[in-house]
Amino acid sequence: MKRTIQILLILALSHSGMLAQTVYTEQQVIDLTIKNSHSINAATLATQQNRQLQKGGFNLADPSVSVDFSSDGIEEIEVSQSFEFPSVYVKQGQLRKQQTLLAEKQQAITTNDVKRLVRLLYLELQYRQALLEQLKVQDSLYNQIAISAQRQFDAGQIDFLAKTFTAAQYGDIHIRYLQALAEQQALQQQLKIYTGINDSIVVEALVMTPLSGQIQLSDIVDSTTLLSLPNIQYWMQQQTISRKSLALERNRVLPGFVVGYAYDREFLPAEHRFRAGITVPLWFWQYRGSINAARIGVKVAEEQTLAQQQAVNSQLSQAKGELSKYSQSLEYFNSIGIQQTNDIISSSQRFFESGETDYISNLRNINDAYAIKLRYLETLKGYNEAVIQINYLTGN
Repeated sequence: MKRTIQILLILALSHSGMLAQTVYTEQQVIDLTIKNSHSINAATLATQQNRQLQKGGFNLADPSVSVDFSSDGIEEIEVSQSFEFPSVYVKQGQLRKQQTLLAEKQQAITTNDVKRLVRLLYLELQYRQALLEQLKVQDSLYNQIAISAQRQFDAGQIDFLAKTFTAAQYGDIHIRYLQALAEQQALQQQLKIYTGINDSIVVEALVMTPLSGQIQLSDIVDSTTLLSLPNIQYWMQQQTISRKSLALERNRVLPGFVVGYAYDREFLPAEHRFRAGITVPLWFWQYRGSINAARIGVKVAEEQTLAQQQAVNSQLSQAKGELSKYSQSLEYFNSIGIQQTNDIISSSQRFFESGETDYISNLRNINDAYAIKLRYLETLKGYNEAVIQINYLTGN
């Protein structure tokens, strides 16, 4: 009776431990990573910084104060304020606004980068978790076969080669199982660092991930879609900034204004105390150089945008090809491939137990079947990696 109670207590504690284990969805992990990401925080602060700088687009130059002295004291005090041509302030304000928009687009790209990173980590952990489950089953099965082979060898029923082969097969699988366990724990630790989770991280089972949004394989490289992608939007915004910079440099050539007020000890009438003038842009060569540099900057931004379009288009086409390739393979695995491997394992074990096959033939059959299962997991992982890449490039 006492022994029965102990067993029941152990089972209850094990069951409660399993229930306490939390399974995190991909979206939960993404949300926690975004919340704890220093990269995103830095990008957010950069956007806020640009919003503050935007307020300085209409800043004026500091006023100038001059004082003339004589032996009798102060002769004259003059205060003057210089102004750029009004359109300069307008262009400066427009430029600062576009720079803020650029910071926002950079923030979106940073967030997208973080999402891609954590999705790949999550997928890798899903793969390792599935692989570990498969290797655990193999490890248990091969261990039973190795123990049985040792007993039959001791009884003189099988030869040394069969016994050694089964032991070597079990040893190889057991090492792979331990390696997979260590790799899973390392990936869990990485996700803990990014998410801030302290408990053990268990992910959902590895399945086919659908494409996000309204993306279709037939139009993901459409020109309209291409121009709406985050990286392309960033470089198009760079073009806008370059054009605004060129407009600002052109307006700096326009004359400025100076107004002032002078007071002297002779008490000039009020109408003679106010001064006004203009600044004359005589040093035209320095303006010409700035304008030419800004004009080249526009061309640089245009070329960079085109280069980015080529790169993203190529990456999308490659991801589309990968997705199509893996989709065809998964159709085979899901329709007959996995069922055939299960049939091979069960049939081989049945023939072995009935004495129709020996240890070596049985293990070879099982190895081949589990190799197919492994290729299925790798194909499923490759398919999901292609989905992640497409979602990343399209900003989803």
